[in-house]
Amino acid sequence: MKNIFKKTSVALCIALLCAFLTSLSAMAALEPVVIDRNVRSNFDGFDFEFWIQNRGEEAAMTLTGGGTFECWWDGVLNVLFRMGKRLGSVATYEEYGEVILEYAAEYELLGGSVFYLCVYGWTQNPLVEWYIIESRGSYKPPGGAALGFVEIDGGTYEIFESTRTNMPSIEGDQTFQQYWSVRTENRSEGTITISDHFKAWEEYGMDMSGNMYEVALCIEGFRSSGNAKVTRHVLKIGDEVYGADTLLLTGEDEPNAEDDTPGVPSEDTDQPNITEPIVTGGNNDDSGNDSSFPIVPVIAGGAAVVVIGGAVTAISVKRRK
Repeated sequence: MKNIFKKTSVALCIALLCAFLTSLSAMAALEPVVIDRNVRSNFDGFDFEFWIQNRGEEAAMTLTGGGTFECWWDGVLNVLFRMGKRLGSVATYEEYGEVILEYAAEYELLGGSVFYLCVYGWTQNPLVEWYIIESRGSYKPPGGAALGFVEIDGGTYEIFESTRTNMPSIEGDQTFQQYWSVRTENRSEGTITISDHFKAWEEYGMDMSGNMYEVALCIEGFRSSGNAKVTRHVLKIGDEVYGADTLLLTGEDEPNAEDDTPGVPSEDTDQPNITEPIVTGGNNDDSGNDSSFPIVPVIAGGAAVVVIGGAVTAISVKRRK
């Protein structure tokens, strides 16, 4: 009887293990998820954010996995689509080591002059917002004269510094510095050695001693219309590599399994409580500016689970078969 019980237990464990592995395999192949209102969360190993300044304006972001995404916007005041890693402001770039991004993108500016394809991020203590502009519209940010030039990754970048006074930031309305590297010739694919830009800024007296809060590949439109598609996105921060195409940076046979697993809900303490579940569809109302960041879909066992007013709600998410 004991032997029968043991055999049954072993068979049950094997069956459960197989089911678990099958579930993980299914989770790795996600159907695209469409976002059309302000969201900050994570998906397939990357943190992402969709932010539009005015509710009621038309824009959307489609998450396609492995750090890639598509987006479009039509006559908006200001919109950002970004995908990368929020690092929690626990270490400086020097402590992380080399920071590199490999990317490929397509874009079309259909109206207006202000558009950026860039790497974007923040540091804290001191608070700094920074941009590495790879492609842009006819407007060259941030205006004014360049501090100088630097050659990085086979291209020439102009270096700028600007000040934002009592403006929105990751710490609320603050006065802070902005640092810029603006490529003199647009490109839409290649390697960006982000840490080399940080070093170049420091040579011009710009303070990059703060802890890294975020680094992300970003599409931004201001008073413009257009669309873009990121088809490759591999981010290396020190020894960690994120993205489906890790062969570009690591030479490994396959990606780290941990990076391939869909994300978990963001628990950033600087975000408001969840106000509504957002996975696909739906329209914003016309109630004016919107700067909220509801936290949404996180893939777990075939459903996105969110908390609304203390209640747990499951929202089904389609997956590729």
